[in-house]
Amino acid sequence: MPLKMGWTRNVNRQACLYFLFVPTFLLYTLALAGCLSTSPGIPNLFLVQVTAESSGSKIKVGYFGMCSVSVNSTDSQLCSTTSGIPTKDLLERLSPLDGRSALTDDLVEFGLTLSSKILLPILAGGGVAFTLGILFFLFFQIRVKHPDAQRGALQVLESTSLALVGISCVLCFGAAISITMAVAAMQFCDNQAEAPTYEIKAGEPLQIIQWTTFAFSILIAVGLRDIMRSSGSTQKAPMQATKRPAQPLAAALDF
Repeated sequence: MPLKMGWTRNVNRQACLYFLFVPTFLLYTLALAGCLSTSPGIPNLFLVQVTAESSGSKIKVGYFGMCSVSVNSTDSQLCSTTSGIPTKDLLERLSPLDGRSALTDDLVEFGLTLSSKILLPILAGGGVAFTLGILFFLFFQIRVKHPDAQRGALQVLESTSLALVGISCVLCFGAAISITMAVAAMQFCDNQAEAPTYEIKAGEPLQIIQWTTFAFSILIAVGLRDIMRSSGSTQKAPMQATKRPAQPLAAALDF
């Protein structure tokens, strides 16, 4: 009965852990895909919104994308990736045909500077480390079921998976705290200026997503550690049970 109850708890923990994988991957994807397209909700996932005080034109800056907002309209938006695109080409992509956005080279250049030099995509590294850590965990789960699995190989898989997920937690926390502090610093400087050139607004939905991703990553890291250690102990127990106890010399030499 205790063995059955322990097995049931282990299965329940694994089910809860697997359930957390899906929303965590989704949160990583949404955070990194912000401002890459005009799909519903994607333009609202921005790190910072910059409004030019002179013209009133707005841009939304994400990790790898940027959106322009037409003047006096929140529905008409154009989005584009910022990776490897010069300022002139990006300006053409974000400028509507009717010219209502009133974008300038300076505003787009400022947005590119923010995305490439200040608001660094640390979260992307966390997403890569998290994905690799989950893959090593799944491979560990496959190997631990084999009776001929070597203990050393399982320990390597366990330590590698935990290290990668731990790195993802650190990078996710670093991304969340750095973005929050950087945007707060820009807003402070903007409020202190007598004649500010730009108005800075933080992207609260994306900040919430980043902190939620960090919380889920911590829960997953703790769950992975418990499950892999219990699975390793379960796999080691039958191997030890098969060993015959040592017999005294007198009993072995029974004539």
